[in-house]
Amino acid sequence: MPNQTVARRGKRELVTESSGRKKSGLKWGLLLAAGLVLLLLVGTLTYAMAFYTDIYPNVYVGDISLGCLSTQEAALRMSELYPRVDLPPLSLQVEGETVEFTAQEISARYSFGDMADRARLVGREGGFFSRVGTVVSTLFSRHEIAADNQIYIDDAPLRTKIGQVAALVNRDPVAPRYRVSDNAIYIEAGIPGRKVDEAALVQMVAKRFSSGDATTTELLYTAQELPCSTLDLAALYAEVFVEPKDARLDMKENQEIEIFDSVVGVSFDVAAARARLESAEPGTTVIVPLLKEQPALDRATLEAKLFQDELSSFTTYLNAGNKPRTHNIALASSFINGTILMPGGIFSYNGVVGSRTTARGFDAAGAYVQGKLVDEVGGGICQVSTTVYCAALRANLKIVERSNHSMTVAYVDLGQDATVVWGAIDLKFENDTAYPIKILAEQKGSYIKVVILGTKANDNTVTMQSVTLSSSPFETKTVVNPAKPAG
Repeated sequence: MPNQTVARRGKRELVTESSGRKKSGLKWGLLLAAGLVLLLLVGTLTYAMAFYTDIYPNVYVGDISLGCLSTQEAALRMSELYPRVDLPPLSLQVEGETVEFTAQEISARYSFGDMADRARLVGREGGFFSRVGTVVSTLFSRHEIAADNQIYIDDAPLRTKIGQVAALVNRDPVAPRYRVSDNAIYIEAGIPGRKVDEAALVQMVAKRFSSGDATTTELLYTAQELPCSTLDLAALYAEVFVEPKDARLDMKENQEIEIFDSVVGVSFDVAAARARLESAEPGTTVIVPLLKEQPALDRATLEAKLFQDELSSFTTYLNAGNKPRTHNIALASSFINGTILMPGGIFSYNGVVGSRTTARGFDAAGAYVQGKLVDEVGGGICQVSTTVYCAALRANLKIVERSNHSMTVAYVDLGQDATVVWGAIDLKFENDTAYPIKILAEQKGSYIKVVILGTKANDNTVTMQSVTLSSSPFETKTVVNPAKPAG
């Protein structure tokens, strides 16, 4: 019985040892399999992270799977499956010009390339362990990439079309222009220019499409106004203005009078012209009437007034039998006869008659010299100066210089004579009237007559009267010259 027991126990031990060997082999097999799986996983992960260039599996944009595709393939797939940009056309109005844009002609599109690039970055951003976790998770779960609904356009055709409409709208400013006629100034109001800001307009249209705005179908654009230059009315006034001038006279060297025509004054109302221009529509014509101012004295009136009146005349008498003296009086009168004196001009007796010499035709005749009557070349011509002086007084002309004789003369009343001495004493008076005067002097027979012609400004007359205020008795005094013999 004991031997049998031993035998059974031994058999049991053998059976147990064989079973342990089997379990141990399975365990090692499992570990080996797990190691191989882990090694395969690590190898696959290492490859995926180090050498794999496409998008990881289970990466989606919306419902479009991009896993295991290159970025180019992913962009192509999205362009085929992604909803297309569908925006209504846009009508742009620029200063009466209309141009239409469509989404197709400006290539309105979503940026599939950008979305494909973002899909490829899944598992390739962040720290190492974060990337490992993401890569592993792409094997078993879905990863969503947010769709990019930003619309991109090709602005080249946009710039082309806007450049075309800008060429129709743009214009340079037109400066005001004017034309002066006899009675008016015709001013064409300036026209402001226009300029399209092409860059701003491109941006405006592009923004409408890139924002995906389907409600805006029309855009109205106002071009920038370029102001035109303003007309310098002060300068125009200076150009047009003419000061009115009366007809006037001038004396030529040959004592002839030259008459210059009167000038009609021209001007215009600057304030009224400015107000009209400011209210005028661009390009319209504004008529500014010229104001005419007639001169106070025109040529016809001046010619009619010239020497029309006898301002005065005076006559003195002489002894025609005294031939040398009469000759000198006639010669001096001839020098004076026809003398014209302009307004403001000064008559000089010595200047008109000149030096009294035999070479000039004067003879020796009686004259007062230092209180004595002696023969002197040109003697007697003081009667001419006296006659001229008396005529000037009665014409009410301004006497500038006059001297009386040292002794009384017989041919005029006391105090109305005028002596002259060449180079020493002169007779001068001024034409202080508004018109020329002409002096006529003539010796004829036993008299000399001086007439002053001019234009009367009034009916005033001048009367001369000599009055003796006092007198002193004279004495006869005899002076003996011891150098002379008696008798």
